[in-house]
Parts: sequence; C-alpha cells; structure tokens
Amino acid sequence: MIQGNYGSSAPLPAVAGNEGVGIVENPGTSQFQKGDWVIPAKPGFGTWRTDFSAAPSELIKISKDIPVEYAAGISSNPCTAYRLLSDFGNLEKGDVVIQNAANSSVGQCVAQIAKERGIHVINVIRSREGDELNALKEKMKAYGAENIVTEEELAHPSFLDNFSSLPKPKLAINSVGGSSATSIAKRLGQNGRMVTIGGMSRKPILVPTGALIFKNLTFEGFWMTRWILNSCPEERKAMLDDIVGLVKNNKLKLWYETVSLDSYQESIKASMEAKKDRKLVFKF
Repeated sequence: MIQGNYGSSAPLPAVAGNEGVGIVENPGTSQFQKGDWVIPAKPGFGTWRTDFSAAPSELIKISKDIPVEYAAGISSNPCTAYRLLSDFGNLEKGDVVIQNAANSSVGQCVAQIAKERGIHVINVIRSREGDELNALKEKMKAYGAENIVTEEELAHPSFLDNFSSLPKPKLAINSVGGSSATSIAKRLGQNGRMVTIGGMSRKPILVPTGALIFKNLTFEGFWMTRWILNSCPEERKAMLDDIVGLVKNNKLKLWYETVSLDSYQESIKASMEAKKDRKLVFKF
C-alpha cells in the first residue's frame, strides 16, 4: 500500500497499516470492556499509531489467549490460507494442493491448516545453497510441512515417480507468477484450479495451453480484502475463532519479529527482501 501497488489506497494524508491489534481503554457504552483486544473490522483502518477512537462496528474482539503478535497479524495471512483451503477446489481429506513460495507466511499457514484437515500439500520453494536449503527444509518439516521440493525438482521428470502415490493436485496456489506459476499449473489434475494471491516475480502468468485445453483448468485470483468487504461479521468471526483455536491447540505456528518503531526504515527495507520467512510487527 505504501508503494502504491496495492489494490486499494487511502486518501492522503493517511495512517499506514492494515493489520494490528489494540487494547480498549474506554469502551463507552459499547459491547467491549476495558482491556479487550480488538482488531480492525475492515482493511485500511490505519494501525500504525499509538491511539485511536472508533465506532464499535469498526472493531472485532479477538482472544487474549494467543501471543499479541499473532493477534496483530491474524487478519491477513492466516485468514488468506484459511479461505483458500475452504473456498477453492472443493477440498476433502486426502486431496492434494500444490503451492509455490511455500515458505512464505501464507505458505506456512496453508501447510499447517491443510495438515489439520487431512489435505496433502506439495510445497515448492526456490533453490538455495546446500546448507541453507537443508536448514529451510528442516524448519518447514518442524511445523508439519511435507513433500518439500525446489523449483528445479518440480520440473524434473522424476517428480511424477516421486509423487506417484498422491492424487493429482486439485488446487494450485500461486504467489510468484512467471515460470513458477506455469510449473505448478502443469501438475494440476483434471478440472484443477489455480488461484493467484501474489506476484513476487513481477512476471505475468504463462498459462500452459495444452493443460488449459485438455485438463479444463480454471485460473482465478483471490484478494482477502475483497472477501472481508463482501462477508458478514458472523462469518468472519467464525473464521477467526477457528484460527485462534488452531493456535491455542498448537496446530498453527506463526513467525513474527517485534521491532521498535525507531527502526522503521530498516524494518521496512528488511520486509521487502527476498527469502524472508517471518513478518515484522511494530510495537507502539
């Protein structure tokens, strides 16, 4: 949003920040109580500030039984992963999903939520030097990710033999674009769907013509902001309650790093670097 590349923007002057959690200091006559944790009900609230006043309808109460960093970021990546696995592909236990950028924040959530639902995930990552690659794979395995392959391994003829025990993927989740998107689309089964949620490579999606025609593939996009704007409060609360339950039951682990606002320039720069595996959280 700060770069001007997001799907929506706030009229200037504006306060940055889509995600965050606040503490109710003065509930007035609302349903909230002093000390409650709340998150914005809609995107574009402007969370990078120390204090704010809001109407009760602009806020959602969130559980205090999870780490505060989790509460601050729960409305974005975990919710995106939840909706992808709930709304696309008619996924059932035993089905297969393939995703690129599998070590991203959304990818981490997809792997863990899918595992809890009995859905297999083929996790595609960019190749790295030997020790770095092995360390990343071990970290991903530690939070439950399985079937971890590099982009090169995905394109190799041996891929089909190595994963012959799994059904063809019903859903592909694309966060990269370019040749990476083409590679995961080629692995989809009949009537498969590819959902794009990002474009890290800044390259267009190249659709494999044969797969598109003979497999009857569907290509579409998903934007969590649009879902929020079109959903009802009860539906969003049910989703948040499910995600909080996963966290409390140690079924969903997230990676955040709390940083001081004094270092915001360095932090913003670090957040834009490639191969990052955690989100940064400002503490005001």
